[in-house]
Amino acid sequence: DAKSDINFLDYRAVQASKTRAELIRALAVLHLCSIDLFVSRALLWMRLGRRLLGQRCFDALMRRSFFGQFVGGATEAELRQTAEAQRRQGLRPMIAVPMEEPMRKLSDEELTRLYEENTAKQSQDHDHTGPPQVRAVKLSAQLNSNRPKMQLKLTSLMPTSLLQKLATLHGDLAAADAASEVLSQLLQLAVPDTPCSTKSRQQQQDLLRRLLPAASDAGRLSDQLLAAVVRTRRVFDAAKRHSVQILIDAEYSHINPGISLFYLALATVYNAEDYCMVFNTYQCYLRDTIDTYNWHMDLLLSTSRRGVRAGAKIVRGAYLHWENGQGAEINGGRSRVWSSLEETNCSYNRAVSIALDRIVTEGGNSSRHEVILATQNSNSISLCLDGMRRRCISPESGAVSFGQLYGMADYISVPLAQSGFQVYKSIPYGSVDETLLYLVRRANENKLIFDGVREEKSVLRAALR
Repeated sequence: DAKSDINFLDYRAVQASKTRAELIRALAVLHLCSIDLFVSRALLWMRLGRRLLGQRCFDALMRRSFFGQFVGGATEAELRQTAEAQRRQGLRPMIAVPMEEPMRKLSDEELTRLYEENTAKQSQDHDHTGPPQVRAVKLSAQLNSNRPKMQLKLTSLMPTSLLQKLATLHGDLAAADAASEVLSQLLQLAVPDTPCSTKSRQQQQDLLRRLLPAASDAGRLSDQLLAAVVRTRRVFDAAKRHSVQILIDAEYSHINPGISLFYLALATVYNAEDYCMVFNTYQCYLRDTIDTYNWHMDLLLSTSRRGVRAGAKIVRGAYLHWENGQGAEINGGRSRVWSSLEETNCSYNRAVSIALDRIVTEGGNSSRHEVILATQNSNSISLCLDGMRRRCISPESGAVSFGQLYGMADYISVPLAQSGFQVYKSIPYGSVDETLLYLVRRANENKLIFDGVREEKSVLRAALR
């Protein structure tokens, strides 16, 4: 175990930042997340509760429990209040638009309508319109004056099936290198809301054929991909205008190579200047994560290759049940994740050490490589703090920052921020219905990270005494 000058088990930091009611709610919710009968059927229980109580009573119950614990608010006004409360504790809000994958398979027509709505619908707030992802970009810039960050799921902009097809066609590293270069060219050609010349349209079609060679449904996929590129560029162009860093979420392992393809292309286009705008997420519960991370960094940072900046968010992973079930079936009966929590912890700590070495190699406190370590594990954070100290990486440089989920690990976040480190809290917002699937995933993840939850519950109990 690592030692740190920061005492993460000191309950006084949590006690000072929360009311007694908030402490009781946090302890109750975390306790529910440890009950297998509840967690394994969380979505069923929540839907049953909504049916029995009615929407209004169910919403009120959720606001006093799971929604109130893990979601920053149902409206942008409520989100601003939450962000202000976080800033008073020295924490930086990091907006996450909680657009989870639909529970049932959708037709092509339904998919098209869903993604068009995601990028064209109006806000319920009278003075805010436009895609929720673009509104989140603008809000992020307003809520943080220094290094604003937000999270983004690419599956809120394009179908999972498209990412899976790209992963299948360009999954190996050599193919991904060439394909991401082609995709970066397509991104530069597909200018949103601008008439397309005949020459530009022909160039786009040529690039689409290179990305989707010999696909039996190439015409449909080409239309989906071009629309996805336009939607994606609309969001990232807004992020560039507002100087917001976008952290692309990793999702299921069978589509992650498709997500990585977009990350490499987006980094090539948007990380070429003095600002690292695009980050990829690396899930350390996957066996091949460190190899993938090293290959991406070699490709992007090397001046003999892409020569751009690179951002990385390092996590353990949040889809373990799926990976050991459906994910293993897709992968021929073999799970891609490590077989034990200890192996995952070792993988995470090794990835952090490698990332810190990369930062030093790429310029230290003015590094071309930036990392956000997203973890609720106090031992991993202590190891990182020790590594930063030994490598002379300054907390103020921004080369390394930390992230925790809103509603969790304040006993880590608050003292870390008070010690001068940049700490972000991932804050989703939306109505109870819009965040329901996110809340179910939070319950499942909390059941899996038993040691961290046990540590947090111990601190909460001490704060209540």
